[in-house]
Amino acid sequence: MISLLANIHINPISVMIALLALSAAIVVVFFLFYRRHRRQTRESIAMRDLAQKAIDLCGLSVLRYNVKTDLITSNAHLIIPMEGMNMFEFKEHIHPQEYDAFKRNINLLLSGKEHVVHQKVRWNVGTSERPFWFYFEGHIISDADKGGEINTLYFIGSDVTKVVNETKQNEANLQRYKKIFQTSLTAMSFYMPDGVLLDYNDKMRELCNITPETETYFRNTKLFDLPLIKKDFDPTSHDEFYACQKMVIPESGVMIYIEFLITPLFDDEGNHVYYIVTCRDVTPDRNVYMEQHQHEIELQEWQRQINEYEEQLHYLLKNNQMFVWWTDPANKIIHFSQSLKNVDYSRDFDTYVNSLADPEHREQAKLFLDNYEKMDRDVQMTHHFLNTPVDKDPQWYIISGMPIHDENGTFTGHFGVLRNITYLMDTQERLRRETARANDSGRMKSLFLANMTHEIRTPLNAIVGFSDLLQTIDAPEDRQEFIRIIRNNCDMLLRLINDILEASNMDKGVQSISLEDVDFAYVFNDICQTLAQRVQNPAVKFLCENPYTSLQVRIDKGRVQQIITNFVTNAVKYTEQGHIKVGYQYENSQLYIYCEDTGAGIPKEKQNMVFERFVKLNDFVQGTGLGLSICKSIAERCGGRIGVLSDGEGKGSTFWVRIPCE
Repeated sequence: MISLLANIHINPISVMIALLALSAAIVVVFFLFYRRHRRQTRESIAMRDLAQKAIDLCGLSVLRYNVKTDLITSNAHLIIPMEGMNMFEFKEHIHPQEYDAFKRNINLLLSGKEHVVHQKVRWNVGTSERPFWFYFEGHIISDADKGGEINTLYFIGSDVTKVVNETKQNEANLQRYKKIFQTSLTAMSFYMPDGVLLDYNDKMRELCNITPETETYFRNTKLFDLPLIKKDFDPTSHDEFYACQKMVIPESGVMIYIEFLITPLFDDEGNHVYYIVTCRDVTPDRNVYMEQHQHEIELQEWQRQINEYEEQLHYLLKNNQMFVWWTDPANKIIHFSQSLKNVDYSRDFDTYVNSLADPEHREQAKLFLDNYEKMDRDVQMTHHFLNTPVDKDPQWYIISGMPIHDENGTFTGHFGVLRNITYLMDTQERLRRETARANDSGRMKSLFLANMTHEIRTPLNAIVGFSDLLQTIDAPEDRQEFIRIIRNNCDMLLRLINDILEASNMDKGVQSISLEDVDFAYVFNDICQTLAQRVQNPAVKFLCENPYTSLQVRIDKGRVQQIITNFVTNAVKYTEQGHIKVGYQYENSQLYIYCEDTGAGIPKEKQNMVFERFVKLNDFVQGTGLGLSICKSIAERCGGRIGVLSDGEGKGSTFWVRIPCE
């Protein structure tokens, strides 16, 4: 080699050129290397910045642990101070329950067995006395290649404190809701939108008698297929579904009455997520309702019976003119009612006493009411009331009652019955009058029979006597006079018999009225012509006043003629001188007929008696005492009135009658 080198001839210029070329090559290589290194450095810095931005954007925390210097630094200075800390200090902030797991993961990395491990850790940012825990989750990464030297450990993770706290809160709420759900007094169950059972609480289990043997039925039966709602529930509806009906589940032996509500639940986007079914057993309520309903029916029946009894009592009291009465001693008032339901009227004690007609009754009632509190005994009184709110005229009432006591036996008032006995009192009075009248009638009938014997015998004797004498008389004038006497006595006897027959018809009630259209002016003239023959006393004038030439009326002509005849006959008997005047007027749809005489007259006290039967003001005047009573009966049957006007004895009288007619 040396010999070779020795033999080489070295040109200095060539050497210099070569050196220059070598230097240029070195410079070029260095320049190329420098550019490449600079580019790589810029790319590394850019990548590092990009990674840092990604870490910051994701909210990640990065811890670097330099194994050789035992120093831990971080970009999260809330966790690691800016100057860093060693591993011992770091471990003091880890929760004791998680320290062993952290230590085990570090050892795995330092031993090279693992290059990446997952780590959850609680970090105390407070003090040991008052810890405040943050939750972190991420990965610890070794920087060594497989089998290489470890210089740095990186912990890349995120603060999950909020998530953990929310999760805990949600779990607490979930447990709370589950507890409420399970212990709710309302039976509840959840169903998926397709009707599949999701869950139910203990109350629903109890209500539906769900056992391990029958749970399969409920799990396999969709909500829409339950017999309880199968025909009525619409799954497409978003409305709540409420029903109350009988629930029968043969599979679990349930037969009860429930009310239930199916509520569809939707999320914020309007998607159907669940059905909530709430149920309540209303069987006890229904039983109570049915019992109450039955009680109401019974109560209505009792009320109906009470109303019926009240109506019957009211009918009984009203139709018997009776009142139920009770006293209010505190206010000194007596209440009266015909139904026990409402008070018809009330009276204070003083007004009650003053309403009595009889002074003796007033004294009796006042004595009772003044000593009312001491009157703990039955009441029995008869009072004659001047007036009551329910009666127009004075009435007689009989009062009976009994004392009332409270539960302690203390006297609190009276309760009794007030019965109207006016009819009874009037009946007794009428009975008394009728008895007296019957006695008088018997006496008068005896007198009547005696009078009839005399009255009938008188015309008969005249007829018989003058008939016998008529055969012995030859003079025409005498025979004519005898015939007239016989005819008059025959008429008298005929009238007597007619009056007796008419009185008999009056007793039998067969006195008839037959209306007919007549010209009363013409009829009246005929009657007067007939009656004028009965006035044979030269000292008495018979006057007839007919104001109409024609008067068409509808009357019973025969009955009216009978009245006028009786008036005139009666006047002839009691008039010795003067006149007898018969007339009539038509006024106010009534026929007014009168008979005026200047006879004996009638005393005021006897004017009401003359129209009674068998009454004769003068026993020496011939007659039966029936004529005027017959006239009164005819007037009443025609709907009219009859009367007499007289200023007293010796001043004459006027008998009149008013008969309605058209």
